[in-house]
Amino acid sequence: MRDIYKFIGKGLPFMIIIEAILLNLAWIVTLAVPMSVLVSCIMAFGSLSQNNEITALKASGISTFRMTFSVIIVSIIIGFFTYEFYDKILPEFNYRARILISDIQRKRPTITLEENVFFDIIPNYRFLIKKIEKNSPWIYDILIFDQTDPSTQKSIIAEKGTLIPSKEGNKLSITLYNGEIHNLQLQNLENYQRLKFEKYVISIDVPGNELERSSSQYRGVREKSIKVMNEDIKNLENDINQQKVKINKLLGIPEKIKLKSIPAIIDSIQNELSLNTKLLKESQFKDNNLQTNVNRLSILISRLKMEEAVLESKFTYKSSLKIEIHKKYSIPAACIVFVLIGVPLGVMTRKGGFAAGGGLSFLLFTIYWAFLIGGESLGDRGIISPFWSMWTPNILIGCTGIYLLIKISKETPVLSFAFLKKLVPFKKFFLK
Repeated sequence: MRDIYKFIGKGLPFMIIIEAILLNLAWIVTLAVPMSVLVSCIMAFGSLSQNNEITALKASGISTFRMTFSVIIVSIIIGFFTYEFYDKILPEFNYRARILISDIQRKRPTITLEENVFFDIIPNYRFLIKKIEKNSPWIYDILIFDQTDPSTQKSIIAEKGTLIPSKEGNKLSITLYNGEIHNLQLQNLENYQRLKFEKYVISIDVPGNELERSSSQYRGVREKSIKVMNEDIKNLENDINQQKVKINKLLGIPEKIKLKSIPAIIDSIQNELSLNTKLLKESQFKDNNLQTNVNRLSILISRLKMEEAVLESKFTYKSSLKIEIHKKYSIPAACIVFVLIGVPLGVMTRKGGFAAGGGLSFLLFTIYWAFLIGGESLGDRGIISPFWSMWTPNILIGCTGIYLLIKISKETPVLSFAFLKKLVPFKKFFLK
């Protein structure tokens, strides 16, 4: 997991680590379910084809479409539960995972001292210990820099001592023996104090040593359900309309007139500003009206650029919400699409083994996921619409699957793996 490094040295309970891992891995379910449907279809129908059971079923009057229909019904049920998980459960998991990771990051590491290494995890204190007795609180040759008072440089030296954390973990009790305290006033270097002691006790607060669970009202795009995102889109549309009205007023345009391209308007005003600036420079006498016009146009351009940036950010966020909504539908729908492509591929390959099924499924799912990621990137940039960014992989694979289904309903072409002899050294797994 990419966030595993955040757990190191934090002294977290085992169940907290398990919770964090499970919450961060929940999104894999949405990918694993469609891929498992694809693998099972290729393996099941490949085995049937290899044992000539497909031929027997066709001879009994059962068409390929009829064989596929029952599998599609099951895939619809699986897709429905995948959609429910994706829309209702996964956003909550993503939200809780983000909050938990944030809480873990705020937690300070467990107090673990090492010999001859500066320890500065505790605020305003630095420790250097020459020797640490194992399985014992005793420490030896101790140097402590106390930085609690910025105006004083304070250092403590001791021959030995004990270091005992409290049971709650929020305090550290240090008892030192046979040492010295050196105080130096930084504003007055002549004011130096040296105190000897036989026993000296320090109690240090250790803030943030316990994991404090927090909450947050903010939710990201992937932490919201479709219902919540649709409400956000409605609010954004109102904000966008108000922003357009604001720009219209800024330009002195009636609200009923639709705005054209704002960059084009800015370019037009920029050209007018350049012309007025040129006239102002060429003028032999100071023209107050011309200077006022130049100032007005400069301010207007700045305001328009600012309003354009705000409007663009609202459009971008609206697009990201729509993309996430379509994704919540398109990934569960992939369960049905993979049946359409998995059945004919299984029949055509005549291989029911895990190697053939898993290899084909991995290749096909990699292509599907590449299209999905690429579509999401293009959708976020506004190059293509949210619908096409998320549904193009399903449409392409679905159409290919329907074409192959029609083809195998008339004849049974065999997809050969002979080309793997040159590419894959372990051909015995593919070629038998």
